[in-house]
Amino acid sequence: MLPDWFKKPEVVYTTVLFLIGIAVSLYPSIFRKGLGLPGKAMRRSLLSLSENELRLLEWLNGNAYALVLWLAWSLVDLLNYLFLLLLLSGFIDIAGYFITGKLLWTSWVTGFISPSLGAIIGRSRRNYLIIKGLYNFDKRTTELKETIQRCRQELGIKTAQSA
Repeated sequence: MLPDWFKKPEVVYTTVLFLIGIAVSLYPSIFRKGLGLPGKAMRRSLLSLSENELRLLEWLNGNAYALVLWLAWSLVDLLNYLFLLLLLSGFIDIAGYFITGKLLWTSWVTGFISPSLGAIIGRSRRNYLIIKGLYNFDKRTTELKETIQRCRQELGIKTAQSA
């Protein structure tokens, strides 16, 4: 019933990942509950992320040298991640070869380039949001401080101001 091109391992693998991505984006609350991440853990995570972003923005604001170093380190970190992804992809391909007798991925596009796009786009989005936060520094730091204060109140963490 299915066409022959759809039975190829690379097409099945890509399709399954695509469907998982759609399911996670459409039903995030179900997956959050399934992963056992209660509301407090999510708030603690949001608190930590907000505090880290605020510290980063305050460190980078008005410091061009630090901004260049941060961007360079971000690029090096991305290249390191892509290298590890290449090793993992190659290992999976070789393991598939020993199991099935043929390579799972017949081209770089399906084996490495496609999964790498997610990492590249994700890192680019993060860098874009930090640079946008620097551009709108006062507004973004105010938002982050409000988020931090709200999370601390919800978690019952006393701040230096309220003590």
